[in-house]
Amino acid sequence: AVFLLTIALVVALASRSVRAWFRLFVSRHLLRSRYDYRTKWLEVTDSFRSAESVDEILDRLLDLLARTFGAGRLSIWTRFEADERFHHVRSTNIEPPPRPLGREHPVVAALADSDEPLALSGPRFEAARELLDATFAVLAVPLRGSGELVGFLLLNPGPSGGEYDVDDLDLLRAIAHHAGVLLEHARMAEDRQAAGELDALNRFTAFYLPDFKNLAARLSLVAQNAVKHGEDPEFRAQAMKTVPTGCPSCRSGP
Repeated sequence: AVFLLTIALVVALASRSVRAWFRLFVSRHLLRSRYDYRTKWLEVTDSFRSAESVDEILDRLLDLLARTFGAGRLSIWTRFEADERFHHVRSTNIEPPPRPLGREHPVVAALADSDEPLALSGPRFEAARELLDATFAVLAVPLRGSGELVGFLLLNPGPSGGEYDVDDLDLLRAIAHHAGVLLEHARMAEDRQAAGELDALNRFTAFYLPDFKNLAARLSLVAQNAVKHGEDPEFRAQAMKTVPTGCPSCRSGP
């Protein structure tokens, strides 16, 4: 029994997934974190304070990531509803901007059903080599809002050149979740504002359209008769009265 237990333990430790789980367990529960999460979370919430528009949130997110993790190259991608693709919208030290990515792209497909940061290594990301070479990314972090992937972050190695450890990943996950919710709320607010402006335009058009149609009809009639009666002073006088009499709602205008 002891022999079999020893063999099982050796096999388990030799398993890559088991070793990864063991390191994660030790890092989270037995080792002290490098971050003071209370202080760091106050910094995160303060960074997004009073940021209401999508552009403001994206600007502050990029600045927060650069200050916190020290990565020399960062990029933020968000989904555009117009073409349902993910576009490069913010970055540091990445030129020229990479091409938009569809849902079938390996990075997007891997993040679609994941809430966890993903290391961009291994055979599954070989087809994403063009993107990885352009961004120098080694880590992708999903931005989710209302359960959907609204964007993602790409980060290259930090100043030391090493991998992101458990503390970094936990903090990145929290920041990305907060930013994703803020982005979704900001977009909903912008959609409501756009809908309100469109409704106001429709009401304006409905109110003035009859006057514009009557005026257009009068001007058309004047234009048709101008060739024949253009030299008649009486016709000219009546034609000059067409605009103010044809647009009653315009009389109070300049």
